[in-house]
Amino acid sequence: DAMFQWFEQVLGARFEFTNQGLLHWCLGIEFLKSPDGRQLTLTQRQYAKNVLARFNMTECKEARTPVDVSTKLSLADCPQHVNAALQAEYRAKVGCLQYLSTCTRPDLAFAVSLHSRYLHAPGEKHLASLNRVLRYLKGTVDLGITYVNTSLLLSPISPYLNTLVSYSDASFASCPDTSRSVTGYLVLMNNGPIALKSGRQPSAALATSSSETTALMKATVSVKHLRKLLFHLGCQQF
Repeated sequence: DAMFQWFEQVLGARFEFTNQGLLHWCLGIEFLKSPDGRQLTLTQRQYAKNVLARFNMTECKEARTPVDVSTKLSLADCPQHVNAALQAEYRAKVGCLQYLSTCTRPDLAFAVSLHSRYLHAPGEKHLASLNRVLRYLKGTVDLGITYVNTSLLLSPISPYLNTLVSYSDASFASCPDTSRSVTGYLVLMNNGPIALKSGRQPSAALATSSSETTALMKATVSVKHLRKLLFHLGCQQF
């Protein structure tokens, strides 16, 4: 409380502002704090509903997963002559989903990365696959990120407050156009993700172990950066 009051005084000496109390909404993100103060949930429920309404998908059939693993998208499916209307619709949908995946929906990260590869010339197959992501969103609008004060609640995942936990994985030569592998990593703090990545690796790997090592390296770089940031915020890692 003393640190907060000091910060408020320093800020007030340089800028005009109004203290509106606890944060509830910011840039389309809803912040929900549990009554006991142990959990903080970030959700974009209303934003997701607005996206579905914008593209007339509010009554669509729900999908259980964002991507159909049996469907392989490729540059071969891109038309020689781009349909401007289809391209505009495709880009708008990817943009909306990208904002969701960046803020509160890491489960959409791979799907957004996959469909972003074809923004220059999407075809009907790409659009149909992208609509599946929206159908998945239809059934998961209430999902979000919950951070738990692990100093008050015992957790088998992260038993200490502000402890970083990281996971990484990679697919081997899964891109049909470039034979490049796909990196995926996730960094958790207080049981919620604070950093994530899903995208093709910069070069083709010669073996599965090589692609896994590249993914691990990307995760390690992110963790090293976060450790330094937390150190300067007074949350030193051990």
